[in-house]
Amino acid sequence: MNTYLWLFRREVWENRAIWVLPAAVSGLLLVIFMFGKIQIDDLPQHLTAEQIKAVAPMVFIGISALMLALMSVYTSWYLLDCLHADRKDRSVLFWKSLPLTDTDTVLSKLVMALIIIPFVYFIAADLTALGAAFILSLRGGSQLAGALWDPGTWLQLQALSVYMIVTGALWYLPLTGWLLLMSAWANRAVTLWALLAPLVACYVEVKLLGTSYLIDTLKRHLLGFPGVAFNEPTLLTSKLHDGGNLSVPRLGWDQFDPVYFFSSPEMWAGVALGAAFVAGAIYLRRRYTEA
Repeated sequence: MNTYLWLFRREVWENRAIWVLPAAVSGLLLVIFMFGKIQIDDLPQHLTAEQIKAVAPMVFIGISALMLALMSVYTSWYLLDCLHADRKDRSVLFWKSLPLTDTDTVLSKLVMALIIIPFVYFIAADLTALGAAFILSLRGGSQLAGALWDPGTWLQLQALSVYMIVTGALWYLPLTGWLLLMSAWANRAVTLWALLAPLVACYVEVKLLGTSYLIDTLKRHLLGFPGVAFNEPTLLTSKLHDGGNLSVPRLGWDQFDPVYFFSSPEMWAGVALGAAFVAGAIYLRRRYTEA
């Protein structure tokens, strides 16, 4: 356990963007909430108390969605660079001289990408949401404040974030393992190789076999996570004072679907493929350091 703690510390020391980037974005969002021209002063005049309570969680979901998008981009870059950078600057030889196995090193980077970095962004999103709730409470009055500080909604958002981190780590393991494999294999242009290989494979399948199974599988696994981990979202629709309709997604415990997710053959097939990619990355790193 101490070995992995030091390996995690090493990753944070060498990749300060892990916490600097979300901290900077969090600070920028709070400045926008504090000084931006957000028209919330007349919100109670256009929405009922029930409508405000339905809309308020969208503030937190919007912040989380932005952090999730940022995390996805950074994590992809981190995975492509983490093993390649060791070989490029030959620091891999130094780490090889320490009582650390290649398996420990690769797995520490895998856990960093799948668990620790998402939790860093989750904490950043949480703190940003708290700050935004405080600022909007002051700017929007007591009615909005009551909606933003609803304990039930807050608890559901925390559970949603943790659930997404755990299930997302399993669902996207094939992608994570593939990026690690390319980072361990490619000597240059790692991003190009990571994108080119699956594109060429899809092109060959379409031209030679006349099928698109690989393309459909990639699209399904890249975009199909919400449909496997969650039930179909329902909308809350209510009338506005001006005669229009307000429709927002309803946040509820019944939208979590862990039974379907953990019984999905596609998810477990992806885990097996991802584990094979990770094993390949470990083998390539060991082969390089023994050469």
